[in-house]
Amino acid sequence: MDIKQVTVFGVIAMLSKIGISKEAIQYGLNNVALTSLRTELVNHAASLVLLDAYKSNPISAIYALELLNNYAYSGDRIVVLSDMVELGDDSIKYHEEVLEYINTLNLQHVFLLGPDFKSALTNVPLNTPYTTFETFETLYNAVAPQFDKEQMILIKGSRFYALERLMKEA
Repeated sequence: MDIKQVTVFGVIAMLSKIGISKEAIQYGLNNVALTSLRTELVNHAASLVLLDAYKSNPISAIYALELLNNYAYSGDRIVVLSDMVELGDDSIKYHEEVLEYINTLNLQHVFLLGPDFKSALTNVPLNTPYTTFETFETLYNAVAPQFDKEQMILIKGSRFYALERLMKEA
């Protein structure tokens, strides 16, 4: 059971406890309006994209990587990550934690955008092929051709980087 399921079950239990009817709870669950750019599964060109470009922190990044890893998909998997911004003095440490988790996965390639991931690679080298980028434009030029391949792509990043732009036509 993942964290979202636990959260939903907790909310259902709490609402039931305070007397909200099953019908009202069901209606609410059926009509939830989710924020776009948060864990969306999208077909783009030949690829299946797990797009989560709304916000990023160590927990949500690892959760997104876990989703990619556990999703029933038989093809190659690649990851595109941007730095997680506003993490304070421990930012590099948090980026290292994400890299450590990546090292437990079977990925074909990892694309990393930003200075914090690049710095974190000093202490946590990846055992997966990877490329680092300093600008969105150079990342875009490398990632855009990836959509023409049949593979699953995780795009995860902070709002600051607006990584959904990777899926826009040039």
